[in-house]
Amino acid sequence: LFVLMSIQIFKRDYERIVKETVHRNIHVLVDEAHCLKDVGTDNYKKVRDYSYGRSIQLLTGTPLNNPLDAYAYIKTVSPNTYKNLAQFERTHVKSRDFFGNPTEFSNLDLLRDNLLINAVLKTKEDVLTDLPECIITQIDYELDKKHMALYKQLVNEQLLLLPDGEKIDATSVQRLMHSMGQIIMQWHHFGQDESLKSAGYDVVEEVIEELGGKKLIVFANYKRTNQSLVDRLGCHGIWGDTSAKDKEKYWDEFLNDPACKVIVLNPIAAGIGLDGAQHVCQEILYIEPPIALSHWTQSLSRVHREGQRNVVTVRMAVALGTIQQERVRSLSDKEALVNPLQGSKAELRAALFGEVVTPKSCLVTA
Repeated sequence: LFVLMSIQIFKRDYERIVKETVHRNIHVLVDEAHCLKDVGTDNYKKVRDYSYGRSIQLLTGTPLNNPLDAYAYIKTVSPNTYKNLAQFERTHVKSRDFFGNPTEFSNLDLLRDNLLINAVLKTKEDVLTDLPECIITQIDYELDKKHMALYKQLVNEQLLLLPDGEKIDATSVQRLMHSMGQIIMQWHHFGQDESLKSAGYDVVEEVIEELGGKKLIVFANYKRTNQSLVDRLGCHGIWGDTSAKDKEKYWDEFLNDPACKVIVLNPIAAGIGLDGAQHVCQEILYIEPPIALSHWTQSLSRVHREGQRNVVTVRMAVALGTIQQERVRSLSDKEALVNPLQGSKAELRAALFGEVVTPKSCLVTA
Protein backbone atom coordinates (compact mmCIF):
# COMPACT_ATOMS: atom_id res chain seq x y z
CA LEU A 1 0.00 0.00 0.00
CA PHE A 2 1.39 3.40 -1.02
CA VAL A 3 0.05 6.66 0.40
CA LEU A 4 1.26 9.76 -1.42
CA MET A 5 1.09 13.21 0.16
CA SER A 6 2.92 16.50 0.10
CA ILE A 7 4.96 17.66 3.07
CA GLN A 8 2.31 20.35 3.64
CA ILE A 9 -0.51 17.78 3.88
CA PHE A 10 1.66 15.60 6.11
CA LYS A 11 2.19 18.46 8.54
CA ARG A 12 -1.42 19.64 8.42
CA ASP A 13 -2.82 16.16 9.21
CA TYR A 14 0.10 15.09 11.39
CA GLU A 15 -1.85 14.26 14.56
CA ARG A 16 -4.44 12.20 12.66
CA ILE A 17 -1.76 10.36 10.66
CA VAL A 18 0.17 9.50 13.81
CA LYS A 19 -2.97 8.24 15.55
CA GLU A 20 -4.16 6.08 12.65
CA THR A 21 -0.77 4.52 11.88
CA VAL A 22 0.75 4.20 15.35
CA HIS A 23 0.74 0.38 15.28
CA ARG A 24 1.38 -0.07 11.57
CA ASN A 25 4.65 -1.09 9.94
CA ILE A 26 5.39 2.00 7.86
CA HIS A 27 8.30 2.70 5.51
CA VAL A 28 8.76 6.46 5.20
CA LEU A 29 9.92 7.66 1.79
CA VAL A 30 10.75 11.38 1.51
CA ASP A 31 11.11 12.71 -2.01
CA GLU A 32 12.61 16.20 -2.52
CA ALA A 33 14.30 15.60 0.84
CA HIS A 34 16.11 18.94 0.69
CA CYS A 35 12.99 20.27 2.47
CA LEU A 36 14.43 18.61 5.62
CA LYS A 37 17.95 20.04 5.52
CA ASP A 38 17.32 22.63 8.25
CA VAL A 39 16.97 20.84 11.60
CA GLY A 40 15.20 23.85 13.07
CA THR A 41 12.18 23.59 10.76
CA ASP A 42 8.85 21.94 11.37
CA ASN A 43 9.44 19.84 8.23
CA TYR A 44 12.47 18.17 9.78
CA LYS A 45 11.02 17.74 13.26
CA LYS A 46 7.76 16.12 12.16
CA VAL A 47 9.46 13.71 9.73
CA ARG A 48 12.05 12.86 12.39
CA ASP A 49 9.44 12.17 15.06
CA TYR A 50 7.14 10.19 12.76
CA SER A 51 9.94 8.01 11.39
CA TYR A 52 11.44 7.20 14.80
CA GLY A 53 11.69 3.40 15.03
CA ARG A 54 10.66 3.04 11.38
CA SER A 55 12.67 2.62 8.22
CA ILE A 56 13.15 5.82 6.25
CA GLN A 57 14.55 6.64 2.84
CA LEU A 58 15.50 10.13 1.65
CA LEU A 59 15.62 11.04 -2.03
CA THR A 60 17.02 14.31 -3.32
CA GLY A 61 18.71 15.55 -6.45
CA THR A 62 19.48 18.94 -4.93
CA PRO A 63 23.14 19.50 -3.99
CA LEU A 64 24.24 21.02 -0.72
CA ASN A 65 24.80 24.76 -0.67
CA ASN A 66 26.67 24.63 2.62
CA PRO A 67 28.39 21.87 4.65
CA LEU A 68 25.93 22.52 7.48
CA ASP A 69 23.12 21.28 5.22
CA ALA A 70 24.54 17.76 5.56
CA TYR A 71 23.76 17.45 9.27
CA ALA A 72 20.00 16.90 8.87
CA TYR A 73 20.53 14.15 6.29
CA ILE A 74 23.15 12.37 8.40
CA LYS A 75 21.08 12.64 11.58
CA THR A 76 18.09 11.13 9.78
CA VAL A 77 19.69 8.12 8.11
CA SER A 78 22.54 7.40 10.57
CA PRO A 79 21.54 9.12 13.84
CA ASN A 80 24.49 7.83 15.88
CA THR A 81 27.16 9.37 13.67
CA TYR A 82 26.98 12.67 15.57
CA LYS A 83 25.59 12.99 19.09
CA ASN A 84 24.09 16.39 18.31
CA LEU A 85 24.53 19.56 16.25
CA ALA A 86 27.07 20.93 18.72
CA GLN A 87 29.38 17.93 18.14
CA PHE A 88 28.88 18.25 14.37
CA GLU A 89 29.89 21.89 14.47
CA ARG A 90 32.88 21.25 16.73
CA THR A 91 34.08 18.73 14.16
CA HIS A 92 33.48 20.71 11.00
CA VAL A 93 33.24 24.45 11.75
CA LYS A 94 36.69 26.02 11.68
CA SER A 95 35.84 29.68 12.25
CA ARG A 96 32.88 32.02 12.74
CA ASP A 97 32.09 35.65 12.13
CA PHE A 98 31.26 38.24 14.79
CA PHE A 99 27.66 37.02 14.96
CA GLY A 100 28.60 33.36 15.34
CA ASN A 101 27.81 32.30 11.77
CA PRO A 102 30.23 29.68 10.35
CA THR A 103 32.60 31.09 7.76
CA GLU A 104 35.17 28.31 7.29
CA PHE A 105 34.89 24.53 7.52
CA SER A 106 37.25 21.64 8.21
CA ASN A 107 37.39 17.82 8.03
CA LEU A 108 35.32 17.83 4.86
CA ASP A 109 36.63 14.42 3.76
CA LEU A 110 35.24 12.99 7.00
CA LEU A 111 31.96 14.83 6.42
CA ARG A 112 31.65 13.34 2.95
CA ASP A 113 32.32 9.83 4.30
CA ASN A 114 29.71 10.30 7.02
CA LEU A 115 27.22 11.67 4.52
CA LEU A 116 27.51 8.42 2.56
CA ILE A 117 26.75 6.15 5.53
CA ASN A 118 23.50 4.36 4.65
CA ALA A 119 23.41 6.47 1.49
CA VAL A 120 24.33 6.19 -2.17
CA LEU A 121 25.60 9.02 -4.32
CA LYS A 122 24.52 8.86 -7.95
CA THR A 123 25.17 11.53 -10.56
CA LYS A 124 22.72 12.33 -13.29
CA GLU A 125 25.06 10.63 -15.74
CA ASP A 126 25.12 7.46 -13.62
CA VAL A 127 21.35 7.16 -13.79
CA LEU A 128 20.63 8.53 -17.27
CA THR A 129 23.29 6.72 -19.25
CA ASP A 130 21.92 7.84 -22.62
CA LEU A 131 21.64 11.51 -21.70
CA PRO A 132 23.15 13.69 -24.45
CA GLU A 133 26.16 15.89 -23.78
CA CYS A 134 25.75 19.27 -22.11
CA ILE A 135 28.14 21.90 -23.53
CA ILE A 136 28.76 24.94 -21.34
CA THR A 137 30.25 28.06 -22.87
CA GLN A 138 31.04 31.40 -21.28
CA ILE A 139 30.20 34.68 -22.99
CA ASP A 140 32.45 37.43 -21.64
CA TYR A 141 31.34 40.98 -22.34
CA GLU A 142 32.18 44.47 -21.16
CA LEU A 143 29.80 47.01 -19.72
CA ASP A 144 29.59 50.48 -21.23
CA LYS A 145 32.32 52.69 -19.71
CA LYS A 146 29.75 54.90 -18.00
CA HIS A 147 27.93 51.83 -16.71
CA MET A 148 31.16 50.38 -15.30
CA ALA A 149 31.98 53.70 -13.69
CA LEU A 150 28.60 53.64 -11.95
CA TYR A 151 29.16 50.05 -10.84
CA LYS A 152 32.54 50.92 -9.32
CA GLN A 153 31.16 54.04 -7.68
CA LEU A 154 28.31 52.14 -6.02
CA VAL A 155 30.59 49.29 -4.93
CA ASN A 156 33.03 51.69 -3.30
CA GLU A 157 30.25 53.64 -1.62
CA GLN A 158 28.84 50.45 -0.12
CA LEU A 159 32.27 49.19 0.94
CA LEU A 160 32.81 52.42 2.88
CA LEU A 161 29.78 51.52 5.00
CA LEU A 162 31.38 48.25 6.13
CA PRO A 163 33.71 48.04 9.15
CA ASP A 164 37.45 48.11 8.60
CA GLY A 165 38.05 45.19 10.96
CA GLU A 166 39.41 41.84 9.81
CA LYS A 167 35.99 40.13 9.64
CA ILE A 168 32.71 41.20 8.04
CA ASP A 169 29.44 39.54 8.99
CA ALA A 170 27.80 37.24 6.46
CA THR A 171 24.52 39.14 6.28
CA SER A 172 26.21 42.38 5.23
CA VAL A 173 28.32 40.59 2.64
CA GLN A 174 25.36 38.78 1.09
CA ARG A 175 23.30 41.97 0.98
CA LEU A 176 26.14 43.81 -0.76
CA MET A 177 26.73 41.04 -3.28
CA HIS A 178 23.04 40.89 -4.16
CA SER A 179 22.92 44.66 -4.61
CA MET A 180 25.98 44.71 -6.85
CA GLY A 181 24.67 41.74 -8.83
CA GLN A 182 21.56 43.71 -9.76
CA ILE A 183 23.42 46.75 -11.09
CA ILE A 184 24.84 44.78 -14.03
CA MET A 185 21.55 44.28 -15.90
CA GLN A 186 19.72 47.23 -14.36
CA TRP A 187 21.77 50.23 -15.46
CA HIS A 188 18.53 52.03 -16.35
CA HIS A 189 17.24 51.66 -12.79
CA PHE A 190 20.40 52.53 -10.85
CA GLY A 191 21.30 55.24 -13.34
CA GLN A 192 17.77 56.65 -13.01
CA ASP A 193 17.38 56.89 -16.78
CA GLU A 194 15.14 54.45 -18.69
CA SER A 195 17.08 55.09 -21.91
CA LEU A 196 20.21 53.44 -20.46
CA LYS A 197 20.63 49.88 -21.70
CA SER A 198 23.02 47.35 -20.21
CA ALA A 199 25.25 45.51 -22.68
CA GLY A 200 23.75 42.34 -21.21
CA TYR A 201 20.58 42.91 -23.23
CA ASP A 202 22.68 43.02 -26.39
CA VAL A 203 24.06 39.60 -25.43
CA VAL A 204 20.53 38.20 -25.12
CA GLU A 205 19.47 39.64 -28.45
CA GLU A 206 22.60 38.35 -30.19
CA VAL A 207 22.03 34.81 -28.85
CA ILE A 208 18.40 34.86 -30.03
CA GLU A 209 19.52 35.95 -33.49
CA GLU A 210 22.26 33.31 -33.54
CA LEU A 211 19.77 30.54 -32.75
CA GLY A 212 17.68 31.39 -35.80
CA GLY A 213 14.31 30.42 -34.40
CA LYS A 214 15.26 27.70 -31.91
CA LYS A 215 13.56 27.90 -28.53
CA LEU A 216 15.61 29.50 -25.75
CA ILE A 217 15.29 29.66 -21.97
CA VAL A 218 16.84 32.77 -20.39
CA PHE A 219 17.56 32.56 -16.67
CA ALA A 220 17.89 35.70 -14.53
CA ASN A 221 18.04 35.99 -10.73
CA TYR A 222 16.31 39.25 -9.95
CA LYS A 223 12.67 40.25 -10.32
CA ARG A 224 13.47 43.59 -11.91
CA THR A 225 15.77 41.91 -14.44
CA ASN A 226 13.11 39.32 -15.27
CA GLN A 227 10.49 42.02 -15.81
CA SER A 228 12.81 44.12 -17.94
CA LEU A 229 13.71 41.13 -20.14
CA VAL A 230 10.05 40.29 -20.64
CA ASP A 231 9.27 43.90 -21.57
CA ARG A 232 12.19 44.23 -23.99
CA LEU A 233 11.78 40.83 -25.65
CA GLY A 234 7.98 40.71 -25.69
CA CYS A 235 7.92 37.21 -24.21
CA HIS A 236 6.54 35.45 -21.14
CA GLY A 237 8.38 35.09 -17.85
CA ILE A 238 8.08 33.12 -14.63
CA TRP A 239 9.44 34.37 -11.30
CA GLY A 240 8.32 34.57 -7.69
CA ASP A 241 5.41 36.96 -8.30
CA THR A 242 3.92 34.91 -11.15
CA SER A 243 0.57 33.38 -10.20
CA ALA A 244 0.10 29.62 -10.44
CA LYS A 245 -2.45 30.15 -13.22
CA ASP A 246 -0.12 32.34 -15.30
CA LYS A 247 2.83 30.04 -14.61
CA GLU A 248 0.93 27.10 -16.08
CA LYS A 249 -0.31 29.18 -19.02
CA TYR A 250 3.11 30.62 -19.91
CA TRP A 251 4.86 27.27 -19.62
CA ASP A 252 2.23 25.55 -21.77
CA GLU A 253 2.64 28.18 -24.48
CA PHE A 254 6.41 27.79 -24.48
CA LEU A 255 6.08 24.03 -24.85
CA ASN A 256 3.31 23.90 -27.43
CA ASP A 257 3.22 27.17 -29.40
CA PRO A 258 5.80 27.18 -32.24
CA ALA A 259 5.67 30.97 -32.27
CA CYS A 260 6.72 31.18 -28.60
CA LYS A 261 10.50 31.06 -28.97
CA VAL A 262 11.78 32.58 -25.71
CA ILE A 263 10.80 32.38 -22.07
CA VAL A 264 12.46 34.15 -19.11
CA LEU A 265 12.74 32.15 -15.89
CA ASN A 266 13.99 32.74 -12.38
CA PRO A 267 16.20 29.76 -11.36
CA ILE A 268 14.41 29.36 -8.02
CA ALA A 269 10.78 29.89 -9.02
CA ALA A 270 11.17 27.74 -12.14
CA GLY A 271 13.87 25.38 -10.90
CA ILE A 272 11.44 22.62 -9.94
CA GLY A 273 8.00 21.49 -11.06
CA LEU A 274 8.35 22.43 -14.73
CA ASP A 275 8.72 19.48 -17.08
CA GLY A 276 8.56 19.03 -20.82
CA ALA A 277 11.13 21.56 -22.02
CA GLN A 278 13.57 18.75 -22.78
CA HIS A 279 11.32 17.74 -25.70
CA VAL A 280 11.27 21.17 -27.38
CA CYS A 281 14.35 23.07 -26.20
CA GLN A 282 18.09 22.49 -26.01
CA GLU A 283 19.35 26.06 -25.54
CA ILE A 284 19.86 27.92 -22.23
CA LEU A 285 21.29 31.35 -21.47
CA TYR A 286 22.13 32.49 -17.95
CA ILE A 287 22.23 36.26 -18.23
CA GLU A 288 22.88 36.44 -14.47
CA PRO A 289 24.96 33.56 -13.02
CA PRO A 290 23.07 31.46 -10.46
CA ILE A 291 23.61 32.57 -6.89
CA ALA A 292 23.69 29.08 -5.38
CA LEU A 293 24.88 25.74 -6.68
CA SER A 294 21.44 24.20 -6.15
CA HIS A 295 19.87 26.95 -8.30
CA TRP A 296 22.30 26.02 -11.08
CA THR A 297 21.68 22.26 -11.03
CA GLN A 298 17.91 22.50 -10.63
CA SER A 299 17.43 25.10 -13.36
CA LEU A 300 19.75 23.32 -15.80
CA SER A 301 17.69 20.16 -15.28
CA ARG A 302 14.66 21.81 -16.91
CA VAL A 303 16.33 20.92 -20.22
CA HIS A 304 19.18 18.50 -19.46
CA ARG A 305 17.04 15.64 -18.18
CA GLU A 306 15.50 12.33 -19.20
CA GLY A 307 13.81 12.63 -22.57
CA GLN A 308 16.34 15.06 -24.04
CA ARG A 309 17.55 13.78 -27.41
CA ASN A 310 19.83 16.63 -28.47
CA VAL A 311 23.08 18.10 -27.22
CA VAL A 312 22.24 20.85 -24.74
CA THR A 313 24.09 24.17 -25.10
CA VAL A 314 24.37 26.35 -22.02
CA ARG A 315 25.66 29.91 -22.36
CA MET A 316 26.83 31.73 -19.25
CA ALA A 317 27.04 35.50 -19.74
CA VAL A 318 29.68 37.20 -17.59
CA ALA A 319 30.20 40.95 -17.28
CA LEU A 320 33.95 41.42 -16.91
CA GLY A 321 35.23 43.23 -13.85
CA THR A 322 32.12 42.48 -11.79
CA ILE A 323 30.87 40.07 -9.13
CA GLN A 324 29.66 37.79 -11.92
CA GLN A 325 33.23 36.59 -12.52
CA GLU A 326 33.55 35.35 -8.95
CA ARG A 327 30.15 33.68 -9.04
CA VAL A 328 31.03 31.72 -12.17
CA ARG A 329 34.43 30.81 -10.70
CA SER A 330 32.66 29.43 -7.64
CA LEU A 331 30.31 27.42 -9.80
CA SER A 332 33.16 25.90 -11.76
CA ASP A 333 34.84 24.91 -8.51
CA LYS A 334 31.58 23.33 -7.31
CA GLU A 335 31.52 25.63 -4.33
CA ALA A 336 28.70 27.56 -2.64
CA LEU A 337 27.94 30.93 -4.14
CA VAL A 338 26.30 32.20 -0.96
CA ASN A 339 29.64 33.73 0.02
CA PRO A 340 32.85 31.74 -0.36
CA LEU A 341 34.93 34.80 0.60
CA GLN A 342 33.59 35.88 3.97
CA GLY A 343 36.65 37.55 5.37
CA SER A 344 38.48 40.84 5.03
CA LYS A 345 37.23 43.86 3.12
CA ALA A 346 40.13 43.43 0.69
CA GLU A 347 38.90 39.94 -0.24
CA LEU A 348 35.35 41.20 -0.64
CA ARG A 349 36.55 44.04 -2.87
CA ALA A 350 38.41 41.53 -5.06
CA ALA A 351 35.27 39.43 -5.49
CA LEU A 352 33.07 42.40 -6.35
CA PHE A 353 35.51 43.58 -9.04
CA GLY A 354 36.08 40.10 -10.48
CA GLU A 355 39.71 39.82 -9.39
CA VAL A 356 41.44 36.49 -8.83
CA VAL A 357 41.44 35.30 -5.22
CA THR A 358 42.04 32.02 -3.48
CA PRO A 359 38.85 30.64 -1.87
CA LYS A 360 39.11 29.89 1.84
CA SER A 361 36.52 27.15 2.03
CA CYS A 362 35.18 24.33 -0.04
CA LEU A 363 31.84 22.66 -0.37
CA VAL A 364 30.79 19.06 -0.01
CA THR A 365 28.21 18.32 -2.67
CA ALA A 366 25.91 15.37 -2.86
